[in-house]
Amino acid sequence: MILRRKSSKWQQQEVVYSFEPYDGLTEAETKHIIGVQACMWSEYCPTMEIAQHDILPRLLALSEIQWCKNKDYSRFLKSLNSKHKYLFEQNGWNYCPEFTTAN
Repeated sequence: MILRRKSSKWQQQEVVYSFEPYDGLTEAETKHIIGVQACMWSEYCPTMEIAQHDILPRLLALSEIQWCKNKDYSRFLKSLNSKHKYLFEQNGWNYCPEFTTAN
């Protein structure tokens, strides 16, 4: 789900953020979920910079799926722009800037 291409475009971050891992499960079944994971599907990723661009900041959206009980996409974007974007830049990480704004 996290890095799936749709019509030659990356999955929109808001779609990733809206993912609910417990949908369709009974309460008993949800007790067996201990976390979420993301895979980066690629035939070839020649550099770490390209990998970072492909997963950041969508990986933060996935983290919120797991850790936040009350998700709020507008709050997430504010946090992304006020804190995480700065950390990406300070660490020299290559992120996808189009996902730091509302879709």
